[in-house]
Amino acid sequence: IASIAAANRFLDEPFLPELNARFSVPAAQSADLHRTLPRGVRLDEVLCWEETRVVEGKETPWESFFSDYREVNGVKYAFMIDSDSPGTDLKQTVVAEKIEINAQIDETRFAKPVVPEAPAASPAPASPPPSD
Repeated sequence: IASIAAANRFLDEPFLPELNARFSVPAAQSADLHRTLPRGVRLDEVLCWEETRVVEGKETPWESFFSDYREVNGVKYAFMIDSDSPGTDLKQTVVAEKIEINAQIDETRFAKPVVPEAPAASPAPASPPPSD
């Protein structure tokens, strides 16, 4: 393969049809689980990560959608990550204000924290004098 056009032809025939024939499986559910696309989201700029997390002791499906890609030192990074667990109220959004590549980090940030010594036990209160 000596050109992008040749590489694309190879992907179209025979690679992808053979890959799909070998690894395709039917959907586990027949229900349509599509969601309405949020305003301003461009599908060509979104990546979704699906995983299972343990929440309150039970496995929970989790989805993270990456968007708001911006170029930093020639590479595009997602500056927004919207995560949720379908069918639950669990949601979070992470927004990066700034991404630095190879930023200098002070080595002291990696030092093991000093554990404070326990306070010395205070002397027991004196017992009151016996009454007559």
